[in-house]
Amino acid sequence: MKMRDSYSKIIILLFMLVSWCINLFNADGQDLTGKHWLEELILRNKEFKEPVIYKNDTFGRRVFFNRAQFQDVANFSGANFDSLAYFSKARFFNDVIFRGAQFNAGVDYLFVQFQKVADFADAQFHSWADFWKVQFNAEAYFSSAIFDNSAIFNITQFNAAALFSYSQFNYRTSFPQAEFASQADFTAAKFVSWVEFKNAVFDSSAIFMSAQFDSIVGFSKVQFNSTANFSKAQFKASADFFGAQFNAAAVFSAAHFSADAIFFTSCFNSLADFSNARFDAKIDFEETFLPDTLIFSNVRLNNEVDFSLAKTHNNSKCKIFLSGTDIEKIKLNYDLFELFFPDSISSAQKTIIYETLLRRFNTLRDMKSREKLAMEFRDFKEKMK
Repeated sequence: MKMRDSYSKIIILLFMLVSWCINLFNADGQDLTGKHWLEELILRNKEFKEPVIYKNDTFGRRVFFNRAQFQDVANFSGANFDSLAYFSKARFFNDVIFRGAQFNAGVDYLFVQFQKVADFADAQFHSWADFWKVQFNAEAYFSSAIFDNSAIFNITQFNAAALFSYSQFNYRTSFPQAEFASQADFTAAKFVSWVEFKNAVFDSSAIFMSAQFDSIVGFSKVQFNSTANFSKAQFKASADFFGAQFNAAAVFSAAHFSADAIFFTSCFNSLADFSNARFDAKIDFEETFLPDTLIFSNVRLNNEVDFSLAKTHNNSKCKIFLSGTDIEKIKLNYDLFELFFPDSISSAQKTIIYETLLRRFNTLRDMKSREKLAMEFRDFKEKMK
C-alpha cells in the first residue's frame, strides 16, 4: 500500500515536471492566446528571443518573470492575473502590452527596464502595484488605468511621455523623486486618496488640467522646469506646494481649492495665472518668490490672501492684474508690486481698480504703499488727458 502511494506521488511529480517543461518550451515564440494557466508559471531569468503572446490568458496561480529578458514584443493585453505577478528586474527590449489587463493581486515591477513602448492603458490594478525605480525609456501609457490599492512610482524614471490621462487612483499614490523627462499628462486624472509627488522633477510640461484631488496632495519641493498646467483642477483637501519651483508658466486658472492652498517658500520664476480660481480656505504665500507677472483676476476668495510677506527676485516688481477680484480681501506691500492691465481693459476699469486699491491701503493704514500707488495713479491720469 505504501509503495503504491509512493509510486502515485512520483507519477504526480513527473506529470508536474513535464507540464512545467512544456509550458517553458511553449512560452517562447508561441501564440498562447486565451490559455488558462492552473499551475504556477516560473520563468525567472529566461530569455525570450521571439514574440511572447499571452493575450487574454488567465493566470490562476503566481507567475514569476523576475530577471526575464524579452527581446521581441510581449503581449499581455486583456490578461487576468488572479495571483501575485513578479516581474522585478525584467528587461523588455521591444514593445510590451498590458492594455486592459486585470491584476487581481499584487504586481511587482521593481527595477524593470522598458526600452520601448509600455502600454498599460485601461489596465486595472485591484491590489498593490509597485513600479519602484522602473525606467520607461519610451512612451508609458496608463490612460484610463484604475489603481484600487497602493500605486508606487517612487524614484521612477519616465524618459519619454508619461500618459496618465483619465486614470483613477483609489488608494495611496506615490511619485516621490520621480523624474519626468518628457510630457507628463494627468489630464482629468482622479486621485481619491492621498497622493505624493515630493521632490519629483518635471523637465517638460506637467499637465493636470481638470484633475481631481479628493484627499491631501503633496507637491512639496517639486521642480517644474516647463509649463505646469493645473487649470480647472479640483483640490478638495489640502494642496501643499511648499518649496515648489515653477521655472516656467504656472497655470491655475479656474482651479478650485476647497481647503488650504500652501505655497509657503515656493518660487515662481515666470508667469503665474490664477484667473477665475476659487479659494474656499486659507492661502499661504509667506516667503514665496513672486513671478514676473501674476494674473489674479476674477478670483473668488472666502478669506484674506496676504502677499505682504512674499518676496521678489533681485528686488524687482511683480506685475499684478486684479480685475474682477475682491481687493478688500487682498493684503500686499506695494514695494513688491505694480498694477498690470491687458490691452482689453478700459481706462474706466483701470480707474476703478486704482481707486479700490487706494481705499484698501487706507483701511490697512499702509500709508507707504498708498503713497506709491497714488503717484502711479497720478501718472496714469496725466497720460489719459
